[in-house]
Amino acid sequence: MESLYQSVLFMKMIFLNQWLWAHVLLGGVAAKIFLEIFKYKPYKAQASFTCVLGLAVAYEIFEYFFLTPVGILDSCGDVLGAILMALIVVF
Repeated sequence: MESLYQSVLFMKMIFLNQWLWAHVLLGGVAAKIFLEIFKYKPYKAQASFTCVLGLAVAYEIFEYFFLTPVGILDSCGDVLGAILMALIVVF
């Protein structure tokens, strides 16, 4: 039985993903910017997280169709990295 870090899914989403660090960094920065934009709203955390999620998905769709179609696992890893950092920053 193979462990999690040896699985193909984990390898392609995390270990072989060259630009995961950039998506994680930009997800955190964007979350902080959106928190400042929605500073006086009672729903600022939810709105910030939703905006980061929307931007990450929109960029990955744009990247897949117009820039470099590297694969769905790479795109999923990028989106998950961005929203994970946004969750850490927001909550």
